[in-house]
Amino acid sequence: MDRKNFAATLAALIWIAGAADAARADVLTATVTGVFGNATDLYLFFPNSASPVSLQGDPFSATFVYDTSLGGVHMMTANSDTVAGGSTFGTTSPVLSATLTAEGKTFAVPGLDDTSVSVGGVSGVYGISASDVSLDRYIQITLYPAGGVPDLLTTPFSGTDPSHGTGQFDVTAGGAAVAYGNLIPETVTVTDAIPEISTWAMMILGFAGVGFMAYRRNRNAELARSTFRV
Repeated sequence: MDRKNFAATLAALIWIAGAADAARADVLTATVTGVFGNATDLYLFFPNSASPVSLQGDPFSATFVYDTSLGGVHMMTANSDTVAGGSTFGTTSPVLSATLTAEGKTFAVPGLDDTSVSVGGVSGVYGISASDVSLDRYIQITLYPAGGVPDLLTTPFSGTDPSHGTGQFDVTAGGAAVAYGNLIPETVTVTDAIPEISTWAMMILGFAGVGFMAYRRNRNAELARSTFRV
């Protein structure tokens, strides 16, 4: 590879890395943990039990993946950021997936007809919701993490909610409620959803740098040999 082609390749790799970082900035994963509040499992969806039971006090984990570049409503103020969408707004949902896990079982909100994600505000709130209107299946969570929250949805962060936030969920199967009730969220962690792309891009750039150094050494050695022969 000559110097001109190598420079063009290196420039392309740098552009790919930048594009990967830009894409990564829009897609995030929020993981919320806590315990069930006043909640009931009517048809044994979550716990391993012989009869319908109360879920109160049992731990749960909820995971949401969302793309802040989507949605029909995007509102930003000096200290808050909100995005919403779905069929209610006639737009693509910003929430790409939403699941609730407990007792070794997981259910998902499949339709994502009505979703929203918000962060910031004077009370430092982090809120996220995902609903499937046709199935009446939803997960809605609001937290007030100690130390506040970032002003932008694209900023990863983590926090604990010492006052306990609020939340609700509903699971349906065959048109009938399976489990429903309240959630008490206690922690939230928001991370980049696809860090591997940027990591690979940086590795490629590193290999390119090593390759360029090898190219320079070989080129200098070749020039030295040519000079010696002359």
